Amino acid sequence: MPNLLKPKNDVIFKRIFGTEENKDILTGFLKSVLRLPEDEYDEVL
Repeated sequence: MPNLLKPKNDVIFKRIFGTEENKDILTGFLKSVLRLPEDEYDEVL
């Protein structure tokens, strides 16, 4: 198994979810965790 960085680390979490190019990953994560209907939000800033 390759050595992967753990997303629990704050720096890694910010790199995954906090960059503009990964906005779709953040949106998908929030949709699955919060389970809000599509009309409850417009965009992720």
